[in-house]
Amino acid sequence: MSSYLLETLILDYYAGRTSCSSFVDMELEALLRHLGLFVQFSVNDPKGIQGDINFLSAEARKAISDRCYLDAQKASEARWFEDNKEYGKSINKWRDVFGPSFPVYG
Repeated sequence: MSSYLLETLILDYYAGRTSCSSFVDMELEALLRHLGLFVQFSVNDPKGIQGDINFLSAEARKAISDRCYLDAQKASEARWFEDNKEYGKSINKWRDVFGPSFPVYG
């Protein structure tokens, strides 16, 4: 998806909230679920210039949505591992979300 679409979806998520955690990992699961849902619909240009800025095909919307929900589940698992002091498993789960450039535990 374009960065502008992603930024708009993130701004929409935070516009509906009265607070957020200063810890990104605590925000990420809910944000990913929001993205997974709302990437499937029209997204209006917040500047009011372009109208709908979601030019993704139905197939691309579904693929992105599926990935967002999968990553939200992984974020939940990573947080669970951290809460249970299984830090290696937590870091490795985050690596599943962010890819091979994310640090390896240990």
